[in-house]
Amino acid sequence: MQGPHSDIRGEMRAAFRGAPLDVALYASIVTALGTLIFSIAIAQAAVLVAILLWIWGLARGRRCTLRGNPLLLPYTLFILARIATIPLSIDPSASVTAFQTEIPFYLFFYVVFCELNARPTERLRFLVHLLVAAAVVAVAVGFVRYAMGMDERLTSTTSGYYTLGMFLAAVFALTFALGGRRELFPNRLVWLLLCGVMLVGLLFTFNRMHWVVAGFAALIVGAVRERRILLVLAAAGIAAVVALEPLRERFLQLLDAGAHMSGRDVIWRGAMMLIDERPIFGFGLRTFRQVFPLFDEAPDKGIGSWHNDYLQVYMDSGLVALLPFIAILGVIFFMGWKNHRSWPAESLQRALNAALLLMIGCFAIAGGMLDSLLSILFRTGIAVIALLYSARPSTERERSTGGDAESRDTASESRDVDISLETGAR
Repeated sequence: MQGPHSDIRGEMRAAFRGAPLDVALYASIVTALGTLIFSIAIAQAAVLVAILLWIWGLARGRRCTLRGNPLLLPYTLFILARIATIPLSIDPSASVTAFQTEIPFYLFFYVVFCELNARPTERLRFLVHLLVAAAVVAVAVGFVRYAMGMDERLTSTTSGYYTLGMFLAAVFALTFALGGRRELFPNRLVWLLLCGVMLVGLLFTFNRMHWVVAGFAALIVGAVRERRILLVLAAAGIAAVVALEPLRERFLQLLDAGAHMSGRDVIWRGAMMLIDERPIFGFGLRTFRQVFPLFDEAPDKGIGSWHNDYLQVYMDSGLVALLPFIAILGVIFFMGWKNHRSWPAESLQRALNAALLLMIGCFAIAGGMLDSLLSILFRTGIAVIALLYSARPSTERERSTGGDAESRDTASESRDVDISLETGAR
């Protein structure tokens, strides 16, 4: 088959077309997303390169209008709150390391928002295909290591089974929700096979929380559109659990989660002992080991964080950071609803918006939004939803004729000139 929707090489050529700086920025985004599950060094280096290129482009006169987007305020306030609480930390020397390991990477949201374009969609489509390919390769690598006895469960080559499990759950939610889009997955059998590979890999991470969020995503999509496939997936999952003893043991632990908390009950008890000590500004970034009072009861003596994004933000930076953090999620789902109502029913943008909302919902439930690697995927997702909001059709006629029509790309780019960065200095 030929054409931009079925030829991956044609899609790549279209995605990487543009001015040198524009292409370099997009290539950095692609590298970060394509390698985050394989190499923390390469992924974070790519993020930093993208940020530096973006800043250089702004200095040369390239434009990016964030003004008027409702996500700008809570996202920026969250960053400022994290920075402001560093000098107020009980151990500023520990917290200041965030300027090397956390703070700069928040700028990646602005880079993605400014660099990508909602219309045309070649770059967005390529990123979806890239994430799916990365997930499948990660599963294959994980099974090779598992079969060779190198690991007791499927793990990523970066930071273990948690990162791989959340990555697979998030990409599965995105992929399963987009199964009806032939410009992304022309062959339904191939799409179903890709989803199956991700689910099998997810099962063998033995991570119960990620099983739950993947099941949540499958249930929502299945109830709306893929009822028969949902039944097939459910039957296959039950058969796997019944047939394989390690999966059966983990599933039984999931049914009796209260007795198998993996030390999280100890973490929460420790947090409750400190909850009212520094409610406004928190104890400081990276101060868990300095303040946690129950190390002698923790099953894992090497634990180094609160293992819950909301609790982590509160204990690190107090309410000044937790409130905008929660507001980010609230605004994302508000924008997602507006996008759903604004983009035409048959447009790819509307389908991407729904799939990304499902992926963000998985992050909101299971966490990973603060993870050094998974946060790259999370920030990309919220940036694209924000982009779709800023670029949504502005007239009833445009909504009725289809927001994804290639014939209107020229007019769209002239109206949304500040979103694409393509009108700045070359």
